[in-house]
Amino acid sequence: MILASLLLMLADNPTCRPCKVSPAGIGLIQHFEGYSPFVYEDVAGKKTIGFGHLILPGERFREPMLPDEATKLLEKDAARTVSGVNRMVRVPLRQGQADSLHSFAFNLGTGALQSSTLLKRVNSGRHADVPGEFLLWNKARVGGVLRVFPGLTRRREAESEFYQLD
Repeated sequence: MILASLLLMLADNPTCRPCKVSPAGIGLIQHFEGYSPFVYEDVAGKKTIGFGHLILPGERFREPMLPDEATKLLEKDAARTVSGVNRMVRVPLRQGQADSLHSFAFNLGTGALQSSTLLKRVNSGRHADVPGEFLLWNKARVGGVLRVFPGLTRRREAESEFYQLD
């Protein structure tokens, strides 16, 4: 249901270049990152707080972090991701396409996007091939073994759906 309401936010979907992350894109990231008012270790063992903010050396946060604070921190983090995505994407995108790429890069890093076939498909205008490329990125390495994670599968499916919005 949350995903459906986010998709409705993108009903008017003109092209952009460069593209910002929309409120629906922020909602997509929030939905899949989840919210934690307290510091925790993510699946990779990195200290995290709020909506997926990776805590950098020397950073300190008051706990519990309030949802509004977490959203502001997410918007700041997303701005860096947006900047990286905009540097790499050479074609105009619809907002849903941009938001899906921003979510992908926020989750995996802009380096993963930069070296991906997904980005090559975007930049070559092969937009019909892009949704399937998202679905290949549903694994994470745990204890040296690459494993499929259902949460990553759901996120990639949602990003794929956002990408296909008209």
